[in-house]
Amino acid sequence: MRFYKGVDGLKTGYTKEAGYCLTATANKGFRVIAVTMGEPTSELRNKEVSSMLDYAYAQYRLDTILTKNEVLGREEVERAKTKYTELVPKENITILNKKLDKDKDYVYTMIVDKLKAPIKAGDKVGEIQVLEDGLLIKTVDMTVKEDIKKANIIELYFRYLKETITI
Repeated sequence: MRFYKGVDGLKTGYTKEAGYCLTATANKGFRVIAVTMGEPTSELRNKEVSSMLDYAYAQYRLDTILTKNEVLGREEVERAKTKYTELVPKENITILNKKLDKDKDYVYTMIVDKLKAPIKAGDKVGEIQVLEDGLLIKTVDMTVKEDIKKANIIELYFRYLKETITI
């Protein structure tokens, strides 16, 4: 399988009872796992796994709905040095689709927890729900773009004064 582009893991085996077996993983934009068991020869085993990987990459595509750096909105943070923070997905949000299917329209909703400093980038502060035709198909955690430090009492006092004066 070393001749198949994208293969990054495999386990071969042979026993009299099970025949020639192979489990292979490949990553060409998205990960595919192919398994074959009971083949009469190692050549046929390799050919079968190559065919399965070819089929998967010919039939499917990975669509990116949102990237982990995409700012989804701003929210107020209690007791923070900076009053607002930007919200981002914790990871890229991707959906596996058939290549022949037309592009689908996805909608997402955000459920944001009450934000209170301190918060570190990577901490879960809510979730993103991805819907297709009104049905929930994926949920991904949401985080803040940058670390948020807690404000001291003097900083909060002056912020309150400033807000009171400008109202």
